[in-house]
Amino acid sequence: MTLGQKTTTSARAGRSLPTLKPICPRCGYDQTGTVDTWTDNCPLESLCPECGYTFAWSDVWYPDRQRLPGFFEHEKGLWPSFVAAWRTMAWIILPFVFWSRVQMHYEVRVRRVLLWLVVVFASMWVAVFLLRATAFFLDGANGVGVGSTLNSVLIDLSNGFVFPLFDLDKTVLTIGANGMPVLRPGLSVIFLPAYWSPVFLGIFGQALAVPILLLMLPVTRRRCKIRKVHVFRAAVYGQSWVFFHLLLLLVSAALGVIDADWYLALGMTGPITNFMYEYRLVYALILASWIATWWWCALAIGFRMPEATRHWLVLMVAAVLILLIGLVSDWRVGYALLSWF
Repeated sequence: MTLGQKTTTSARAGRSLPTLKPICPRCGYDQTGTVDTWTDNCPLESLCPECGYTFAWSDVWYPDRQRLPGFFEHEKGLWPSFVAAWRTMAWIILPFVFWSRVQMHYEVRVRRVLLWLVVVFASMWVAVFLLRATAFFLDGANGVGVGSTLNSVLIDLSNGFVFPLFDLDKTVLTIGANGMPVLRPGLSVIFLPAYWSPVFLGIFGQALAVPILLLMLPVTRRRCKIRKVHVFRAAVYGQSWVFFHLLLLLVSAALGVIDADWYLALGMTGPITNFMYEYRLVYALILASWIATWWWCALAIGFRMPEATRHWLVLMVAAVLILLIGLVSDWRVGYALLSWF
C-alpha cells in the first residue's frame, strides 16, 4: 500500500488525516528523517533508531489514536470525567491492568493528571466527612450530637473534616495566675502528621523515592530514553496507595454510622484503628508491595524499558531503605519483630 493510498483510505473511513509531528512515543525522537526515506511504501510499524522502541505509525500520526476512551485524561464533560476518574482508579488497583491499557503513545495531559488526583481523593474525603457528620448527629452521648452548643457542634464537625491531618480541641491550655496550667474554653489546633507513625511516613518516602531517583539519575534515564512527562504520569498515579488508606477511613466512618458512635467514625477507636495499630507492619508491607509492583509494571509494561528488572531493583534498593528507616524508627514495629524470636 502506498502512502497516498493509505491516507485516502483513512479519509474515507472518516478518520482525521495525519496532522501531528512524527515523534517516538517513548523518547520523543523526531522520525521525519525516517519518513523522508520512504518512496512507494508506508510501513505499518517502525523501530525508533534512537531508543529501539517499536511503534505503529498510526499511533504517531493520528490524534484520535492518541486518546484512550474511558481514561480520565482524555474524557470530556463533568459527569463522564467523574465516572472516568473512578474507572481509572479501578485500573490502577491492579497495576498490570493500568499499564497494559495506558500505553506510551497516549497523550499525557499534565493538568488532567493532577486533576484526577484531586477528584478521586477529594471525593473520598468528602464521603468520609459526610459519614462522620451523620454519625455525629446520631450520637447523643459523650458530649457530642445535637444537644451540644452551637460552638461545640461547629468545632466537632470541622474536626470530622480535617482529622487525621489536624485535631481540633474545644479547650485551650493556658497558664493561670498561680503558674499552673489551666484548660479554658476555646479552640486549639494540633498538627497530627508530626505524631504519625514513622512507618506511614516511610511508605510515603518510598512512593516518592522511585520517580525522584529516576529523574535525578540522568544517565539511567538517558539510556532508557524515557521522557520526563511519562515519569510524571507514573509518579502521580503511583500515589494511589493513599486510596487504600482513605478506604479504611471510609469503612471506619461507615461503622461509626452503624453504631452511632462519633469516636468510631473519627477513627479514634474501633476495629480499623486496632488493625492499623496492632498490624502496622503487615499494613506497611502490603502498601510497600503494591508500590513496588506499580513501578515494576511501569518500567516493564508501560515504558517497555530495556533490562527493566535490573533498573527496578536498583531503584527499589534506595526506596526500600527509606521504608526500613521508617520501620526501625517505630518502637512498636521493633517490639513486634523481636517478639517473633
